[in-house]
Amino acid sequence: MNDNHYIADSDDVFVIFNEFGKIVPYHTIRTEDFLETIRQYIQLYIQNNKRVSPDDARDITAAWIGEEGVGCQLLSPSQKWKTGTVKLALIFEEEKEEESETVEPESPLDDIRKELNKDSEKEI
Repeated sequence: MNDNHYIADSDDVFVIFNEFGKIVPYHTIRTEDFLETIRQYIQLYIQNNKRVSPDDARDITAAWIGEEGVGCQLLSPSQKWKTGTVKLALIFEEEKEEESETVEPESPLDDIRKELNKDSEKEI
Protein backbone atom coordinates (compact mmCIF):
# COMPACT_ATOMS: atom_id res chain seq x y z
CA MET A 1 0.00 0.00 0.00
CA ASN A 2 1.24 3.50 -0.74
CA ASP A 3 2.48 5.78 2.03
CA ASN A 4 -0.49 8.08 1.47
CA HIS A 5 -3.07 5.33 2.23
CA TYR A 6 -4.65 4.92 5.64
CA ILE A 7 -7.13 2.21 6.68
CA ALA A 8 -9.75 4.10 8.64
CA ASP A 9 -10.38 3.27 12.30
CA SER A 10 -13.96 2.84 13.47
CA ASP A 11 -13.96 6.23 15.24
CA ASP A 12 -12.51 8.24 12.34
CA VAL A 13 -14.89 10.78 10.81
CA PHE A 14 -15.30 11.45 7.09
CA VAL A 15 -16.91 14.39 5.34
CA ILE A 16 -18.25 13.16 1.99
CA PHE A 17 -18.12 15.89 -0.69
CA ASN A 18 -19.86 14.60 -3.82
CA GLU A 19 -22.98 12.74 -4.93
CA PHE A 20 -21.60 9.45 -3.60
CA GLY A 21 -22.37 10.87 -0.17
CA LYS A 22 -26.04 10.26 -0.91
CA ILE A 23 -25.74 6.62 0.15
CA VAL A 24 -25.03 7.69 3.70
CA PRO A 25 -27.56 9.60 5.81
CA TYR A 26 -25.20 12.52 6.54
CA HIS A 27 -22.25 14.13 4.79
CA THR A 28 -20.25 13.83 8.03
CA ILE A 29 -20.09 10.25 9.24
CA ARG A 30 -17.95 7.97 11.43
CA THR A 31 -16.27 5.01 9.74
CA GLU A 32 -18.29 2.57 11.86
CA ASP A 33 -21.57 4.20 10.80
CA PHE A 34 -20.48 4.38 7.16
CA LEU A 35 -19.67 0.66 7.13
CA GLU A 36 -22.99 -0.10 8.84
CA THR A 37 -24.82 1.75 6.05
CA ILE A 38 -22.87 -0.23 3.43
CA ARG A 39 -23.69 -3.44 5.35
CA GLN A 40 -27.39 -2.60 5.15
CA TYR A 41 -27.23 -1.94 1.39
CA ILE A 42 -25.39 -5.21 0.77
CA GLN A 43 -27.78 -7.10 3.00
CA LEU A 44 -30.82 -5.72 1.15
CA TYR A 45 -29.20 -6.52 -2.20
CA ILE A 46 -28.47 -10.11 -1.17
CA GLN A 47 -31.98 -10.60 0.20
CA ASN A 48 -33.65 -9.18 -2.91
CA ASN A 49 -31.44 -10.80 -5.55
CA LYS A 50 -30.29 -14.07 -4.03
CA ARG A 51 -33.55 -14.92 -2.28
CA VAL A 52 -31.96 -15.79 1.05
CA SER A 53 -33.38 -15.27 4.50
CA PRO A 54 -32.71 -11.99 6.32
CA ASP A 55 -30.55 -13.90 8.85
CA ASP A 56 -28.41 -15.47 6.12
CA ALA A 57 -28.06 -12.11 4.37
CA ARG A 58 -26.97 -10.55 7.68
CA ASP A 59 -24.36 -13.31 8.24
CA ILE A 60 -22.97 -12.99 4.70
CA THR A 61 -22.73 -9.23 5.02
CA ALA A 62 -21.12 -9.42 8.48
CA ALA A 63 -18.42 -11.69 7.05
CA TRP A 64 -17.55 -9.23 4.29
CA ILE A 65 -17.57 -6.12 6.47
CA GLY A 66 -16.15 -6.98 9.85
CA GLU A 67 -13.35 -8.68 11.69
CA GLU A 68 -14.09 -12.18 10.35
CA GLY A 69 -13.66 -11.67 6.61
CA VAL A 70 -14.33 -14.22 3.87
CA GLY A 71 -11.90 -17.06 3.21
CA CYS A 72 -10.03 -16.75 -0.07
CA GLN A 73 -6.82 -17.29 -1.97
CA LEU A 74 -4.72 -14.56 -3.59
CA LEU A 75 -2.40 -14.89 -6.57
CA SER A 76 -0.07 -11.95 -7.21
CA PRO A 77 2.30 -11.72 -10.20
CA SER A 78 5.52 -13.70 -9.65
CA GLN A 79 4.19 -15.05 -6.32
CA LYS A 80 2.71 -18.30 -5.08
CA TRP A 81 -0.92 -18.65 -4.01
CA LYS A 82 -1.56 -17.23 -0.54
CA THR A 83 -4.48 -18.27 1.66
CA GLY A 84 -6.23 -15.73 3.88
CA THR A 85 -9.34 -13.62 4.21
CA VAL A 86 -10.72 -10.67 2.30
CA LYS A 87 -12.58 -7.83 4.04
CA LEU A 88 -14.12 -4.58 2.92
CA ALA A 89 -12.64 -1.52 4.58
CA LEU A 90 -12.59 2.23 4.12
CA ILE A 91 -9.22 3.46 2.96
CA PHE A 92 -8.37 7.13 3.12
CA GLU A 93 -5.93 8.38 0.49
CA GLU A 94 -4.38 11.73 1.24
CA GLU A 95 -4.10 14.16 -1.65
CA LYS A 96 -0.58 15.03 -2.64
CA GLU A 97 0.18 18.69 -2.21
CA GLU A 98 1.66 20.42 -5.18
CA GLU A 99 5.22 21.37 -4.48
CA SER A 100 5.75 25.07 -4.76
CA GLU A 101 8.67 27.26 -3.96
CA THR A 102 8.24 28.72 -0.55
CA VAL A 103 9.00 32.39 -0.60
CA GLU A 104 9.99 33.83 2.72
CA PRO A 105 7.93 36.92 3.46
CA GLU A 106 9.96 40.06 3.82
CA SER A 107 10.59 41.07 7.36
CA PRO A 108 10.22 44.69 8.43
CA LEU A 109 13.73 44.28 9.82
CA ASP A 110 15.24 43.46 6.41
CA ASP A 111 15.77 47.16 5.60
CA ILE A 112 17.54 47.71 8.91
CA ARG A 113 19.76 44.64 8.32
CA LYS A 114 20.69 45.92 4.86
CA GLU A 115 21.65 49.31 6.30
CA LEU A 116 23.72 47.68 9.05
CA ASN A 117 25.49 45.49 6.49
CA LYS A 118 26.29 48.57 4.35
CA ASP A 119 27.67 50.42 7.37
CA SER A 120 29.81 47.48 8.44
CA GLU A 121 31.22 47.10 4.89
CA LYS A 122 32.16 50.78 4.85
CA GLU A 123 34.12 50.39 8.09
CA ILE A 124 36.26 47.60 6.67
